[in-house]
Amino acid sequence: MHRAAISMYQSRGVNLVLYQDFLRTRQVVFGGSTGTEFLLGRAANPALRNLDQEELAALFLELAEEDLHRATS
Repeated sequence: MHRAAISMYQSRGVNLVLYQDFLRTRQVVFGGSTGTEFLLGRAANPALRNLDQEELAALFLELAEEDLHRATS
């Protein structure tokens, strides 16, 4: 997930500081946890425990892409 998100940000030619900001930002979908906490398996949202690894990756990358779009619009 992490490497895919980095590649996504790099492919858009933006500074990776934007990705670092995303990782530090609390996300409602993660139950108020940050992207970093999510990557470490510490997301506060109990509903995420029912998702498989592929679904978790899709969720993370979707949120990262939304954040990237907002930051560059």
